[in-house]
Amino acid sequence: MLRKEQILEILNEWNYWDKNVEENIFPRNEYVKKLLEFLKTKEVVVLKGIRRSGKSTLLKLLISELQKNLSKKQILLVNFEDPRFYPHLNLELLENIFEVYRTFVNPKNKCFILLDEVHYIQAWEKWVRKYRDLYPDDVKIVVTGSSSKLLDTEYSTSLTGRTLPITVFPLTFSEYLKFHNIEIKDKLSIVSKKREIVALFKGYVENGGFPEILMTKQKNLLQKYFDDIIYKDIIDRHKIRDTSTVKRIAHFLLTNVSKEYTYNSIRKMFGVSLDLIRQYIEYIEASYLTFSVSMFSYSLKEQSINPRKVYCIDTGLRNVVGFKFSEDIGRLYENLVFVELKKRLSESLSEIYYWKGKQKKEVDFLIKEELKTKEAIQVCWNVDDKKTKEREIEGLLEAMKEFKLKQGTIITEDYEDEKVVDKKKIRFIPLWKWLLASN
Repeated sequence: MLRKEQILEILNEWNYWDKNVEENIFPRNEYVKKLLEFLKTKEVVVLKGIRRSGKSTLLKLLISELQKNLSKKQILLVNFEDPRFYPHLNLELLENIFEVYRTFVNPKNKCFILLDEVHYIQAWEKWVRKYRDLYPDDVKIVVTGSSSKLLDTEYSTSLTGRTLPITVFPLTFSEYLKFHNIEIKDKLSIVSKKREIVALFKGYVENGGFPEILMTKQKNLLQKYFDDIIYKDIIDRHKIRDTSTVKRIAHFLLTNVSKEYTYNSIRKMFGVSLDLIRQYIEYIEASYLTFSVSMFSYSLKEQSINPRKVYCIDTGLRNVVGFKFSEDIGRLYENLVFVELKKRLSESLSEIYYWKGKQKKEVDFLIKEELKTKEAIQVCWNVDDKKTKEREIEGLLEAMKEFKLKQGTIITEDYEDEKVVDKKKIRFIPLWKWLLASN
């Protein structure tokens, strides 16, 4: 076990007790604002999201904000990926860290404890619950992790009703523009800066939104991100021996974004059991690398037996890791729409499905909240093709009639219009503009 002096030395290196937070950090005001609001409550704040999406950077931004009203020593940052902690990752280490902090740094004042990549500590949730319950006003806790399971069933008993989660995504297109010194404040700024926006959009589709990739312009880092996710967040975390199959399945999913798949088709391809395929895909999705969307049906059995569609967290990551084909641009557009919907709906009760009608026409995205259908969206890259355009409209109209929607959306490359067909309003909007619609 580490001695107290060693722990203090490690903590001092990571913390900002006698130094300032770096100034060249890209601001992510939406997340910081939400963090500060959540910290006003008694609950534990949980930052979840894919590795390298910016969770650790958000902690630095949070520290910078907290220091405006607090002593620097009232904030404790612990990075459990520090290799010096590695042989000692257990609850005793966590308890010793807090004891060292209280003994040598901040004996009695209110404190903010920021535990980065906390999932490395087995049963961390028990420690967090203890201090949250004992000192709800004096000890505020933020934890981060690279697993969507951070608050699922494995921790539900200890932390039910005691957490406020925030899912962190790579940069949105709006943030991507801001990084390039284009800030969208209103519709006028979109119109006046359209040429620059459209030019940057092409780079966003190709390179994605991981912050470090933009900062360093080293696109080759995306391959390292993929390897770290596979080995650290999936293989090591779940103690998987068949590393080759996991990696090949992940490659397959990234290559086939926006396409349908079944567990059985993948089983035949890789020659392992159906249970293992389900398990490996569950692990891949828990790391936030990919997501699956079910076909909507009122029957849960129908949902389970129909193919699912796969999407990737970031088009840049997908472009580096997956095999590329000539028709990729339409599928990348659809992938971007999914990720944006996932972000917009991440804190809501809404669910995303795809849908097929009786005429076998498909709608890419059906947004439902409990029993109510809120929105139907098609993604049609090539509306210049008359047959393609008519097919997309027919599918959308069938869904709108089925779910009694007055308006539907078709997201395009650059075509913009509104049409009324069979008393239903259909809006055509370019993807780059739709991505900015929440501004």
